[in-house]
Amino acid sequence: MKKLMVIALFTFVASASAYGQSDHPKFQVFGGYSHFSADVRFDDPFDNDGNDFFNQREGLHGFGFSGAANFSKHLGVVGDFSYHKRAIELGPGSDIDFSTFNFLFGPRFTARGDRVEGFVHGLVGGVRRKVENFDSDVDLALGVGAGIDIKVSRNFGIRLVQIDYIPFRDTNPFTLDKEWRDNLRVQVGATISFD
Repeated sequence: MKKLMVIALFTFVASASAYGQSDHPKFQVFGGYSHFSADVRFDDPFDNDGNDFFNQREGLHGFGFSGAANFSKHLGVVGDFSYHKRAIELGPGSDIDFSTFNFLFGPRFTARGDRVEGFVHGLVGGVRRKVENFDSDVDLALGVGAGIDIKVSRNFGIRLVQIDYIPFRDTNPFTLDKEWRDNLRVQVGATISFD
């Protein structure tokens, strides 16, 4: 009976210490540079040029931040935020500041290796757009994306790339109808992990 109790105690202590040494971080934080390729096309009834997808975009520079809580080695939830700004030229010597702030939330699936981690996520939230001297506008935004992190040490990594497709609703100034805008976002930066 004494040996059985010693074995049971040893098993309990071993399993408790193994549980404490998780094979995944409990929380991860990302921060870095963010580039937002904004869809600025409108269904303009006066436009006969037929500009293609890439000619109807404006690039905005900014920064991104996210926090991910991991429930298991592969599944977690993320809060993803990014801010971008650009002065858009209206004419010679005349420009106006335009900014976007994305706030998105959703599940993330991560494939973890010794040195490399890849992830995909599906997000929902909103986007706030602001044009200088006008009221800001907030609308529904979605996000689908993926990224690759390179681990430098146990708790620090480099986000090699994160690419997201972020469509959001916007009001057409010609028809006043709601339209989807097809936006792309690319981010790079650093990650910090907490056990």
